[in-house]
Order: sequence, then C-alpha cells, then structure tokens
Amino acid sequence: MKENNVRTALFRGFRTATDLVYYVAFVFCVGWVFIKDSTMFRKIIPELVKDRMDAAYHAAAAVLLICAVIALLRQDSIRLAVFGIVVTVVSYIQYRVGGLKFSYYVLCLMILGAVGKSFRRILTIWLILATVLMAAAFFASQAGIIEDLVYKGNRHSYGIVYCTDCAAHVLFLMISYVMLRLYNFYVWEYGVLLFGLAFMWGTGGKTNIAGSVLLIGGLAFYRLSRRKPFRNFFTGRPARFAARAGGAILCLSFPVCAILSFASTLMLGGTEREPHGLLTQTILNRLQIGYRALQEHPFSLFGTKIKEHSLGGKTTHPDGWWANKYFFIDNSYLRLYLFGGAILFCLFLSVLVYAQIRCFLAEQYMYEYFLLIMALVCMTEHHMVDFVFHVFPLLAFSSGDILTKRTSRSRKKAVQQEGSS
Repeated sequence: MKENNVRTALFRGFRTATDLVYYVAFVFCVGWVFIKDSTMFRKIIPELVKDRMDAAYHAAAAVLLICAVIALLRQDSIRLAVFGIVVTVVSYIQYRVGGLKFSYYVLCLMILGAVGKSFRRILTIWLILATVLMAAAFFASQAGIIEDLVYKGNRHSYGIVYCTDCAAHVLFLMISYVMLRLYNFYVWEYGVLLFGLAFMWGTGGKTNIAGSVLLIGGLAFYRLSRRKPFRNFFTGRPARFAARAGGAILCLSFPVCAILSFASTLMLGGTEREPHGLLTQTILNRLQIGYRALQEHPFSLFGTKIKEHSLGGKTTHPDGWWANKYFFIDNSYLRLYLFGGAILFCLFLSVLVYAQIRCFLAEQYMYEYFLLIMALVCMTEHHMVDFVFHVFPLLAFSSGDILTKRTSRSRKKAVQQEGSS
C-alpha cells in the first residue's frame, strides 16, 4: 500500500505535464500528415518547408515514444507492457524493412501513449483538427488556391488528393461526431449528418455513402428505441438478451471482414468473370489486383515494399495507363498484410478486436456498431489504420471514459455533487 502511495505521489504532478506533451505531439503529427499526405496543399508547400516539417514530425514521434514509455510504466499490467514493447519493436522493424509508411509506426506510439488517457478528449481534439483542415482544403480548392480534382463522372475531391479519400474523411468525421454526441443527440443534428451525406454525394464515393446511410439509419433506430412508447420493449429481458448476443457477434467484425477479404480475393480474383449485380467491373479489378499481389508476395513477417501506381493527386494519364499501369490495393486487410507483414497484421487486428470487446463489456453496443461500419467500409478502402482518417484504435487502451453512459443532465449532477463535497 505504501509503495502504491509513493508511486502515485511520483506521478501525480508528472501526469498532467506528460499528458499535455502527448496532446501537443498528437496534434502536430495528425495535422502535418493530414496536410502533407491527404490534401493538395502539399503541391504548394516549398520543399525546404517540407523538409523542416518532416524533421519536426520525427522529433514529435520521439516525444510520443517517451510518452508511451511513461504511460506503460504507470500501469500494473505486465501483459500490457509486454504487448507495448512487441508493438513498438515490430512496427519499427516494419518501417525499416516493410512497405508501410512511418505514420503506421507513429500510430502504434499514439495507441500506447493513450494508455490511461481520456479517449473522449483525444477524439474531440482529433475531430476539431480534422474538421478545420477539411474545411480549409475545401475553401482553398473553391478559391483556386489548391486544385479541386474532378474525376470521371464529375466526382470532386474538394482539395483532397482523391475523391473517395474525401468521402472517407467525411464518413469518419460523421462517425466520430456521433460517438461524442450519442447520448445528447438532438433532432436538428441529423441535419449535420445529412449535410455530410450530401457533401459526400459530390465525391461519388459509393462505399462511404453506404456507410453513412448505415450510420444515420442505425442512429435513428437507436434514438427511437429510447423513446417512451418503445423503451419498455427494448429494455425488456428478451431484447437485452438479443442485444448482448448481437454484441458478442460484433466483437468478431474485423476478423470476419479480414477472412471475407482474403476469401473473395482468392476465389474471385484469379479468374476472368463478367460483371453482374454487385460484382461490378471496379470490384473485379480490385480483386484481380489483390490476387496478383498475394501471388507475388504470399507471406512476409515484416511486410514487403510494393510499388503502386494510383489515381491520387492527378486526373490525366497516358492512353492505356489504366489497363497496364494502375496498381493500388484498396482493401485495408490485404494492404496491412502485404505491406505490414503477418505480425503487424495480427497485432492491429487484436487491438481493434480488443476495442470492440471493451465496448461489449461496457454494454455499449452502438459503439460496436460504429466500428462494424468501419470494418465493412475498409473492405474496399485503405484507411483502417490511418490516424489521418480516424483514431478509433486508440480506444483499445485509453481510459474508456466515452463508454460511460452520461447525458448532459447526469454530468451537471456530477458537477453539483463534486461542488457540494
């Protein structure tokens, strides 16, 4: 007991300082990588500035590493400490010899540094920053400061490097917003989500549009189930049992989507088929690219460097380029396995599964549903582990305060009780 008191005293003043340093490094890393990798601002930034900012970015990553070590030292769990060491070492080796960017290593440091910190605060900071940067890219593209790339079918990128990337940004902003507002959501806020859906429509990102429809529909059903005429039915024993059974199944969302991704690629990507129904020509092309990549690089512990040729950042290409040169792996599960290697693939999946298990244990089935939408969308998008698009993996080891059911009324009551005490 005495040892614990001494440990608490040592870290009491230090905790606030390290948390502040973590948040500052977090904001810098997210902001710079967002601007550099995801917006057309990168074309107007001088090379000298890019070099200086990249150096600062690596320095911020070193700060996150220190914060991660301190966060792990505060914990009593030996297993978490061992897991943190394994994740840090494997992600760094992968960065050196594999095919993923440095940002994946930084994401691992963010996940470990978030241990014990408020996920609600992290998500709020990320949401504000990402919204500001998205708005800046949109207005700059409309003002002609940066390019608004327009692809076939009048699909706009609105200052982002590709139209579907823009749609993915909007979708994850919507999910993050609903996560924060779930228990205090007002009817007028559906207008915010519908505006996001309308904005997304201009990008032509069909998968992300479908994800937003699932989000709005699921939220509407949940809010309806909380109203008086239906509350007794949905809080009864059969409904609670069904919700718990469904929540247990949702914990397997990411492994199931990973299995479906590999199975569909191996079964459908290696044969010539005619497009029909949901199996469009675009999906067939993606399956064939994934199949080719798996045939050429079937297994690697730490990932493989694969040269890609994508449509991002440009709209014109030489004749025959699409058929002969285009090569980009959109499926997040295949991408993580091929570029990151088998070990990092399993580690990231385990982090996401653990995040869903935490939601299940807290009986927060709607948060599991939100992560299910992400798991489904990432079967055709490459944003599953990218802190520029979302920070949901940080839920795994953070304080989990967002999983506590607290409305604005309950928060006011808690504040009053603290004041009276």
